[in-house]
Amino acid sequence: MLKSLISSMYFAGALLGLITSGFCFDNFGRKKFILAGCFITTVAGLIGFFCKNYELLLVTRLMQGFGNFVSGTAIYILCMELMPFTSRYRNYYNGLIQLSWCSGYPILAALGYCIKDWNYQYLACSIFLLLTTIPSVLIMESPRFYAIKNDVPNIKISIQKLAKLNGIVLNVEEIQ
Repeated sequence: MLKSLISSMYFAGALLGLITSGFCFDNFGRKKFILAGCFITTVAGLIGFFCKNYELLLVTRLMQGFGNFVSGTAIYILCMELMPFTSRYRNYYNGLIQLSWCSGYPILAALGYCIKDWNYQYLACSIFLLLTTIPSVLIMESPRFYAIKNDVPNIKISIQKLAKLNGIVLNVEEIQ
């Protein structure tokens, strides 16, 4: 009974994250919520490592579910927005995004096999997430987010960066 409640709290947090994230992404940006979700998940994992009572563990699981699904959804949306709709590789790109999630499961299973104490599993996962979050600071914001906000100067900057990454010479001043 108690173990299932711990899992249920994670998915309750995931549900809250999914319900609220669309509004937040469109109003505040995808990148901010990638970082915020990773931060929430990391902090909740670190609190879970030091957790000594059941009620606090339930709260950390709620936070982990919320943060994990907010950041995961934001990453997916950002990646899909950066891939052109007309690209014939869009489905392959989507598969690669999903593969990154799937590749984490064997790593997590190996971690569980090597580290028997759940407290230290929380710590290891939090440290791993923190290390993988650091490069996320370098991610650019979606040009579509700037379009929603009608922020033309940042749209031009984003498109110029994307063009440069793809080896395309583009005069952004011609963009209306």
